[in-house]
Amino acid sequence: MTLEERDVASAAFVATFPNIQCIKYLGDGGARIVLDIPQSDEGAVESLRQWRGMALMVVVTPIREGASVEQASGDGNAPRRTAAKRRV
Repeated sequence: MTLEERDVASAAFVATFPNIQCIKYLGDGGARIVLDIPQSDEGAVESLRQWRGMALMVVVTPIREGASVEQASGDGNAPRRTAAKRRV
């Protein structure tokens, strides 16, 4: 991985909580959160994979069901639109 690849400022993606136990409390007082990320946001997942072992600032903002989210792809391409879906 090049220095340029590691220095990406952020990753933006749409995610949902799965229908399984998605928030697990750990014995040491922490927690683990599981998110489902659509295939259309695989680029963001790759950024997250490259940041393993690093401390990350996480900001979660709910969006209305059916709303569209403009997000940068993180690789210099034009922003793309992703429709928000609600899992049942």
